[in-house]
Amino acid sequence: MISIVVCTFNRAPVLRTMLNSFLRQAHLTEVPHELLIVDNNSDDNTAAVAQEFSEKGKIKYFLERKQGLSFARNRGIAESKGGFISFLDDDVLVHEDWLARVKACFQETDADVIGGRVSLRFETAPEQWVDGLFRKCLSEVDLGASRRVLSNGDYLYGANLSFKKRVFESIGCFDSKAGRREHELLSGEETEFVRRVVANKGKIVYDPDVFVEHLIGTQRLQWQYFVKRAWDDGLTQEFLDPKASRSFQFLRVCRAAVEYVKAYSIQCATSLCDKNSYERKLAQFIALRERSFLAARFARFMRVEGDLNQPSR
Repeated sequence: MISIVVCTFNRAPVLRTMLNSFLRQAHLTEVPHELLIVDNNSDDNTAAVAQEFSEKGKIKYFLERKQGLSFARNRGIAESKGGFISFLDDDVLVHEDWLARVKACFQETDADVIGGRVSLRFETAPEQWVDGLFRKCLSEVDLGASRRVLSNGDYLYGANLSFKKRVFESIGCFDSKAGRREHELLSGEETEFVRRVVANKGKIVYDPDVFVEHLIGTQRLQWQYFVKRAWDDGLTQEFLDPKASRSFQFLRVCRAAVEYVKAYSIQCATSLCDKNSYERKLAQFIALRERSFLAARFARFMRVEGDLNQPSR
């Protein structure tokens, strides 16, 4: 059986759209499955929407009061009954044969992790600069037209990501210090977890036929959204760095400072470009991300130094 986990927070209308698309799939009754809605302490009518759909299929509702996407995902893992667990975002449209394709890919590849294709469906037409890296920030995944084994899962996202359950049983669950939390745009919990899978010789497969569309609302096409995302991406990048000695931490701070100076120089060089060009927006985004990364690395270095200076007891 495949357990599908959908974590949600205060997005009842879009959750209803997502669930309708899931139930419209072909061959749905032919694949043993359950769908778990994990409500991450919403204060809208999410519970009512879940109750409405629980009468239409194998859908279960759980309330996870610990705020944070990783807490919600880990609750879904704990409540799941299937031998495979698929995560879908609450704002995707599921392709008509998505579930059947997930089943087929596991059977044919014996993968430990399957990352599917994610395309973007915009509520309103985006500005011309919403391209390249910015589309990836909106969780677009397109690694080609053919199924293939990946050396890592750094370009896969939890909007459409499936696992053998025994992976969680052997290496643990998602790190609760990472991931979305209320209105914070931190991420990285999927990347950190899949890196652990790779370190344990797990098999990562990308399958473009395991396909969903990600609904992008107008608010996520505003520049201010990407400003917030850039800052939180810097924090995420620092979180994903492995622990290191104090001397190596100092070298990391120096390297981050160099990268920030380079990024800021590029931002200055593009200041004469059209203010709505991709090049200028990208340079601003990367400079802000590198600034955040530098600040986070320096803060970690100071914590390490502070720990070492504490008197022994």
